[in-house]
Order: sequence, then C-alpha cells, then structure tokens
Amino acid sequence: MRAFLALIRCPMSYAQTARHCLSIWITHLLTAIPVRSRATFVELLCGCLISPEGWVTRSICAITRRKHWTTYYKLLERGSLRTLRIAHALFEVVSMALPMETLNLVIDDTLILRQSETAPGSIIRHDHAKKANQTQYVLAQCWVTLGVSVLGLAGRKYVLPIEFRLVAVAGNRNKLVIALSLVLGLAPVMKGKSVRILFDAWFMRARLVLPLLARKMHVIGQARCDTALFLPPVMLLKPGRGQPKIYGTKMTPKAIQVLPMTELKITLYGKEQLIRLRSVVALALSERHAGTRSVVLVLRRRQTELVKGMILPIFQTTH
Repeated sequence: MRAFLALIRCPMSYAQTARHCLSIWITHLLTAIPVRSRATFVELLCGCLISPEGWVTRSICAITRRKHWTTYYKLLERGSLRTLRIAHALFEVVSMALPMETLNLVIDDTLILRQSETAPGSIIRHDHAKKANQTQYVLAQCWVTLGVSVLGLAGRKYVLPIEFRLVAVAGNRNKLVIALSLVLGLAPVMKGKSVRILFDAWFMRARLVLPLLARKMHVIGQARCDTALFLPPVMLLKPGRGQPKIYGTKMTPKAIQVLPMTELKITLYGKEQLIRLRSVVALALSERHAGTRSVVLVLRRRQTELVKGMILPIFQTTH
C-alpha cells in the first residue's frame, strides 16, 4: 500500500506507471504461491494478460516459454496452488488499488460451452440467455463466480472476478452451497468493512440469504416469483387472546398499485432513463425468525407502457 501511495505522489509516464503497478500487484500475488512454482506462475499470468481469450493453451502460445509445456499443465492439474490464498491476495490487490468503504460483491453463475462430454462438470444444461443462434439446452460447464464491483474511468462500473467454483454433476454441493462457501472463504479479508451482496432471483433462497444476514451483510436481489410478502402486523395496545400476529396484510399487485410513487433518473444500459418506483417495508415468508426487513420496489421505464415490473426485496438486518 505504501508503494502504491508513493506511486501516486511521484508522477511518471504511462508506460512506467503500468510497469510499476504490475510489478507491485504481481509481487503481492506471489506471496500466495509456493516458492518452487512462482516462476511458472508468473509466465502463465503474463500469458493470460496478453492472450486474447486467457485459456491456458493460448497463454502458453502467447509467451516465449522457458519450460516444457507439460510443466504449466501440471502446475494446475496437481493442485499445488491454493486457490483460496490466491483469491485473498487478489482481493487485497483490488482493495489496495481501488480502496472502498463499502464492498459491493456480485454472485452469478456462468455457462462455459464444451465439446467433450468427459470434461469435469460437463453435462446438458439449460441456457437462460435465449440467444437467437443457440439452442436452449447446451453441453456446458456451470461456474459460480464471486466478483467485486468497482468504478472505472468515465463512471463506468466493472465487476472484477475474484473466486470461481465449478458446479459438480453429482453430489449435494449445488449453486447455493457454493455461493455461500465463496463468501465465507473471502470473509477473513473483509473484516471491518461494510459488505453489500447482489445476485439474481435464482439465489434468493433462505438457505443463502439468512446466513449472510446473520453475518451483518446486506443482500440485494430480485424476488422470486413464489415469494410471499406481507406488511408488518399491527401492534395492539392491549394484548388479546392467543399468540400475537407475525404477519400483516399480504402484498398483492393491487396493493402495490396504490402505494406512493417516486420518479428518478438513473443510468441504465448506458443511457439515462426515467424510473418510477414504489416502496414499502414488508416481511418475506422466509424471514419469520430472521429479524429482517424488505423493501419492495416496482420499476417502470416508460410513462404509458410497463416494460418490466420487478419486486426487489432489499434484505437488511434491523439491528
């Protein structure tokens, strides 16, 4: 960190700055690599930086290799690299270069198309992208990715991937278990920082949301279509017979339409658009023993036509 601050204070040319930054970052990554494997790791890393796709074969072809090509494959196949240590070091590099008070993490799953059926985790999977030139069911691997959202030049937002995990064909380690393990694996280097996690509707399950809330993390995601939302119960001045109510009135599309509406302009898909939202504090059915709250948002992008209505419960602890 001191070296990076000294770099800011001493202006240099663009080429010198790039070389100096890469030297600092790669040196920090090497602390997570065994001494005997550091030379091979640096060659592979530099090859991935300059190759078009970043695959191992293209990385080897992009550099003037000093070892036999099997050495690079054995480094990855034998598992001598501890990926969790590398993820910690990579996260520290991102935090050092782009310091943030609140960490915005993103969890998502990605399909990697494969031609071989014998590849690890390669089976027929459903592709939700709905591309015009591609079938809905493809032979692919599924990877769960945990990334950090950062702000780049000209206000552009990027997500830097930190951890990956392959979804196995068989077993109990589904995407929810993998997503939780990725966050917990990165927890030691996130101490003392406010964490906000974003994912899509598939990951909005109590098995994933509630453990994150228990660790004082904020969760933002689109509600599932089968999520039941209720208003908080009305507190009576004098308790009556029976147990007190846990939930109030159930939220329905008609109940959402009568909520007060707020308009604001935000940047979506590269341009400024008018957004109309309605919000209310509500309780999800899975939050019965969680002590959390939800904010329901309904987004509109046009005045006359409803392009896409979404209910986004933003879960956060009440403490």
